[in-house]
Amino acid sequence: MSQSHSHICLVNALYNGDDVLGDLMRDLNSTDPSKIKIPALRKVETWLKHTKEGEKIMTSVFNELLQEEVEKVVEKKVEKAKEETRAAMKAAMQKEMKEEMEENKKQTIRSYFIEGGRDNAFIAKVMHTSIEYVQNVRNEMVNTPLQV
Repeated sequence: MSQSHSHICLVNALYNGDDVLGDLMRDLNSTDPSKIKIPALRKVETWLKHTKEGEKIMTSVFNELLQEEVEKVVEKKVEKAKEETRAAMKAAMQKEMKEEMEENKKQTIRSYFIEGGRDNAFIAKVMHTSIEYVQNVRNEMVNTPLQV
């Protein structure tokens, strides 16, 4: 592993000490070039804010940053919509499966009655349901005309 002899220094940008570092932090946070103390930084800031070329660069950089943020927001919204769609589809499928299982259960009970079964308690035991449920299915059969 080669050593670059470089160092990383973390500085709180809100540091406001009365020293060179405090001056640098204030200069970097300044939006008014006339208030910047470091001559080279003041010159660059003035050029960026008060020339056509500088404004063009700043606008381009700003637009790139804005586009990145917009893409992040859109990506989050798309992901949220996908998750909501998945959840809705899962719920709909579970509901459909539950309704289908319920209909299959009723159809099996109807089959018992059609084949001559008359003992509601026996059918309820075999189907792992209540006697009342079996009786309700029987009542539906009696009250619903046969469809051909």
